[in-house]
Amino acid sequence: MRSSAAFRRLRGQLSVATSSPWVWVATGVDPASAIHPPSRKRGSSLRGEYVSPASLNHELPTADTPEVAFIGRSNQGKSTLVGKLLKNPKLVRASKSPGCTKTVNYFALREGGAESPQAFLVDLPGYGFARESKRAVRGWNQAVGSYLEGRSSSVLRRTFVLVDGRHGLQPDDEQMLSFLSSRDVENMVVLTKVDKASPAQLVQSLEGAFQLAVHHPATLPIVHCISAHKGQGMGEFQNTLYGVSDL
Repeated sequence: MRSSAAFRRLRGQLSVATSSPWVWVATGVDPASAIHPPSRKRGSSLRGEYVSPASLNHELPTADTPEVAFIGRSNQGKSTLVGKLLKNPKLVRASKSPGCTKTVNYFALREGGAESPQAFLVDLPGYGFARESKRAVRGWNQAVGSYLEGRSSSVLRRTFVLVDGRHGLQPDDEQMLSFLSSRDVENMVVLTKVDKASPAQLVQSLEGAFQLAVHHPATLPIVHCISAHKGQGMGEFQNTLYGVSDL
């Protein structure tokens, strides 16, 4: 992929490749700063668990356990990705029908037999919505807004905005980036399903992501390209997730 003419034309223009063909940064950003080196302690013995609302007394956790959140338009591969990161796809209900996630779902990452989680992965309801009533959609928006506005930056370390690499950012995505920046919520665009995208599609998606990042200060000028299905870019993305979560 890196050797294709479509990807080479990005060099020296809008964005540049790092040492990995799956991680790109805006021109002027040190490429090395975007790559988290692998560590033997990260993820070596982590196990994922679903955290039921009842176990949290139907409230958000009050401890300072690091959280990373995942959001995106419906059917962007969010549930599949979270399942892979938890090393147990069955924990997350993945479906071809958009709008599968309807609540704020917490998943704990625990080290070995530790009682307290080392970090939480938070699966947020999708936007751009499925065949649901306007009332249901308002409820989802309220749940997402309350979560994002109510978490401090010391707890919510990063929100990953998932975008289908074949289609690039849509108006709903730009609205989400605007919302996150208005609340100073640090976020990063992740292009998904890259195994299904052509080089030309990925170039266009990368260009669109960096053009929007210029106008949204909370959006980091770094884009991961991944395929949860084929595994492309997953190692680099896991290192980033472990790095921002102090794992």
